[in-house]
Amino acid sequence: MTTQEQVEDTIKWPPHVEKILIDILVEEVNKGTSDSVGFSKIQWRKITDEFNKRAKVNPRMTHKQIKGKFNRLRMKHRSFSTLLNEPTGFGWDPEKGTVTADEDAWARHLLVNS
Repeated sequence: MTTQEQVEDTIKWPPHVEKILIDILVEEVNKGTSDSVGFSKIQWRKITDEFNKRAKVNPRMTHKQIKGKFNRLRMKHRSFSTLLNEPTGFGWDPEKGTVTADEDAWARHLLVNS
């Protein structure tokens, strides 16, 4: 993620706004109208309209901003899944909502993924 994207995420996408988008995306997937490629142009238009209705951000988010955020969330999810699937002692604590690992596992991970 570039520095500009990090700044945009911090300013324009606080956690409660990010959650609104994630909820809408999950709802759209649960409708069963998406394919393995992703959302159609019509679905993206609906997602954008619904997001702006619920989030009430000013100025309204554009389709490009929402799709960009989706792609950044997808990259974070892939990195997170990779981390949890490493056979080196990473796990997930559902009560705390955090990754678990001993210091050796973190050190090995950081050597490869600086």
